Amino acid sequence: MRIKKYDNFQSINESFPNSNEYSDFLKDNALSNNFFNDNLREVIDMGNCSVRIHKMVSDPKGLFVKEFTDGVEYKIKYMILIVYKQKPNYTFDDFSNIIDDLSVVRMSIQEMIDRSGESGLELDHNKVLVEPISSKNNSGDASHTTFYTHFLGEVISDKLKVFYDKWDVSIGDQYKDMLTKLRAFYKTYDIDFDEFYDTMDDDENISIGVFPPNEELHHVATYHKNTNKYNIYHDELKDSLESFK
Repeated sequence: MRIKKYDNFQSINESFPNSNEYSDFLKDNALSNNFFNDNLREVIDMGNCSVRIHKMVSDPKGLFVKEFTDGVEYKIKYMILIVYKQKPNYTFDDFSNIIDDLSVVRMSIQEMIDRSGESGLELDHNKVLVEPISSKNNSGDASHTTFYTHFLGEVISDKLKVFYDKWDVSIGDQYKDMLTKLRAFYKTYDIDFDEFYDTMDDDENISIGVFPPNEELHHVATYHKNTNKYNIYHDELKDSLESFK
């Protein structure tokens, strides 16, 4: 799931994926982390290695779902991220240990892939990236070798629709009217609003922010849940256009 923070603005595309319904849906329908961890025990036990597992509902392109659409096949996407950290200097014996460690990581990932395939998961992505670490970083690491392994589960569109419909009735019609107006405004400038907007949801409001390519946040609108009304901030709209230039 794409999550980023700008000041105090936690942005997750569309409000539905930030809802309790969405979180509950993943808990009820996704495989547990233990399913993948079972093949990664030796990797997890390495002091210089970290393992993270992320889950999200993805569209047919494997991208994060912004909003549910009828007729589209959605699947749960599992993203396993393994980071192996390396120091700048080693003795010959230490370097031999690195080779051994990386061999363990490789075999563990292959075992995880084999087991996932037997359980009906589809391997979607399996890449390795080696990145140098700046000397300004206080970690003392010289490089990180990152293993990206992604899987796709079965189609869950029907199950997702049930959860989406529960969420959808809790959002008033003016919320959608607000988004329609914002889409139309940016479209006149050949800007795809859906590609650049994010939301922050609390008990009373849904704040709409636009992130142009330079990552400067523009808070362009607020939807008020209790009154089913919204405010569009036209000065922010104009300022955001400048950021796209």
